[in-house]
Amino acid sequence: MGLSLILLSTLLPVAFAICPGTGSLSDSNVQHVLNIFNLWRGEAAKGELYTDQRQLPAGENIYKMEWDCALEELAKKAVENCPTTKTVNPTNGQSFMHLDSTYTANERAQALNTSLSTWPDAADYTDIGNDIVNMAGDDGMLTFMNMIRANTYQVGCSQKQCGNTATAACFYNQPDLKTGELVFKAGRNCANGGPCTTYPASTCDGTFSLCVRGNVPTTTAAAVTTTTPTTAAPVQAETMPTTTAQNTRCSQNQGMTDVVRGRFLDMHNIRRAGLAAGEATTTNNERMLRSSNMMRLTWDCGMEAAALQHAMACTFAKTDLSTRPNYGENQATIAVASNYQAAAEEAVKQWWKTIRHIGGVGRDRIYQRSFFGTPIDGFTQIAWATTTKLGCAVVKCSGRYNVVCRYNPRGNIVGEEIYKRGRPCSQCPLGTTCLDNLCRFN
Repeated sequence: MGLSLILLSTLLPVAFAICPGTGSLSDSNVQHVLNIFNLWRGEAAKGELYTDQRQLPAGENIYKMEWDCALEELAKKAVENCPTTKTVNPTNGQSFMHLDSTYTANERAQALNTSLSTWPDAADYTDIGNDIVNMAGDDGMLTFMNMIRANTYQVGCSQKQCGNTATAACFYNQPDLKTGELVFKAGRNCANGGPCTTYPASTCDGTFSLCVRGNVPTTTAAAVTTTTPTTAAPVQAETMPTTTAQNTRCSQNQGMTDVVRGRFLDMHNIRRAGLAAGEATTTNNERMLRSSNMMRLTWDCGMEAAALQHAMACTFAKTDLSTRPNYGENQATIAVASNYQAAAEEAVKQWWKTIRHIGGVGRDRIYQRSFFGTPIDGFTQIAWATTTKLGCAVVKCSGRYNVVCRYNPRGNIVGEEIYKRGRPCSQCPLGTTCLDNLCRFN
């Protein structure tokens, strides 16, 4: 599932539980889980969910999740003794995952984290009507569709580890979806003027673009439901932990490791080499034309520093081009990743994968004015043949990963060729040789 979208921080031992009688998750853990749910639901509302085949439409009347202690109690009972299959419940739908001994010790210890990052992966194929998104497919897709069902507004989750296995489950206030039932209706989200009419006196949370039920009480120790506070906490930037041994390539830049730098660079060059060889595909598996002048990227520490500085601002947006006239830029907000490296990898995949969702760039390979500011410009910047230098950074901002990459010379110039057509390396510039279908400076 090519989704934009962070993973929770490590789930901590229970303390100050929202549901003290249940004692399953702490207050802070509950807020983290709710944040994950509402980020996915917000992606659905804004039309930012992708399957391997297409982009899902934006949705209307999608509601923000609240925590429910009774549902948490159901989840706690459902995971007791780490069952391998879910408990049948005709009233409350659920998302369920059993982790056997093939998962790592950390994945089992963080079973709910692992599940929340795994459940969306099953939704690779979705039946999309003209104005609705219908439930279709197997139990795996049901798991994710339950997470984003528009009229669901309460959830409760729990996890349990039993030796070398573990189980996690989340229960909802709506039954499991059945084949053909409405997941959400396509339309405008409430932040764009869409309706919030499923429940009385509803309002709009512009942060997530989700509807909020009216008269939702603030949680106390004895309360059953809770909402996220209306005043958001300040966004805090966290760079990845590093040691001297892990950071030798650009040691002046704190907050990046050589391994993550290598992954950024390799993932860019592998994709550029595949495009040069004619292996990149668009919708309907149509192959793009080969490139004769695709350059091999090298890492630039100064560009990394600039990317890191912007990522730490936690704006989750690109900088204005006027502030970096010679540099291209890609930005991604990653909603689910197990660590900084995984967030980096997911960002590159998202930028490149748009070519499979919305088609190619035309046989003339010219960057069109209509591309600017749309998802395709993430792909075109990576594919820009004459770009030679790359520098990237990953920062965690209050739970979400902010990924920024800088490129030089910049691409995405209206009216110019993205790359030249022809046999790989047949139009390499002077002073270069061919390596893996890419032109490399000697």
